[in-house]
Amino acid sequence: MENPHPSSRSMRTIFNLPHSWGMSLLSGLASLLFPPLCLSCSGDLANGKGVLCLRCERAINERNHQGIINGVPFYTRLTYGLEISQLVLLAKEENNRTARNYLACSLARALSDSGEEIGARIILVPAPSTRAATRVRGFEHCLLLARSMRSELADIFRSEWRAGVDIAIVQPLKVTRALQDQSLLNPAQRMANLQGAYRFNENFRALLEGAGVRHGGGAARRPYLVLVDDVMTSGATMGEGIRALRGAGFEPDMAILACVSPRLISQ
Repeated sequence: MENPHPSSRSMRTIFNLPHSWGMSLLSGLASLLFPPLCLSCSGDLANGKGVLCLRCERAINERNHQGIINGVPFYTRLTYGLEISQLVLLAKEENNRTARNYLACSLARALSDSGEEIGARIILVPAPSTRAATRVRGFEHCLLLARSMRSELADIFRSEWRAGVDIAIVQPLKVTRALQDQSLLNPAQRMANLQGAYRFNENFRALLEGAGVRHGGGAARRPYLVLVDDVMTSGATMGEGIRALRGAGFEPDMAILACVSPRLISQ
């Protein structure tokens, strides 16, 4: 009897291909049916590289920047703008891993390119989230960002023959009270909103002191204490983190930001 579905033989041929070939073919078909879109503007990705279209890549213009916040040097590769704000929102509010990995890669490169004489150990301190924000989102945004950054840093150091660098993540900072949404406040209000809002968790004192963070010596003989955050527009969050660590007797060596307001960048 003639096969009523002439295409069935070709379909059987496709699905009898080796697994890797079949998956590649299906992936190609999916790309034709559902072409990838720019992660920032949702436009055509055809002329871009990675996850951004050419227009967004040009608007972002990733390069090294630095500045000083409360006496602590900070580094970033991204200036805050519309395109980057979309990536931050995707990572922060929608738990988008691709957006988070993009930001984490930039964080890692900012630290690697900082020119600081970093020794054999780095301790990343992510900016804390309020309990309410963590409960609503179901995750701690900056903690996940720091974890992705650690993975990216490990790859960078491995490629630079520095695989022996130990990268730890410690969360010694806690938010002590309810905070207003920073995005709704002006710079002066942001400072007032966060003033005295962070507290050092004494459960981490022995760990940091045991690692030698408090004690002198060159960078090669002690861990580098690095504050990590996604956005710095007024400096309020980072400044409060620095205050809380200093109040406990620990001096941050640097801050690494995914993106920073252009007005806070000196170079």
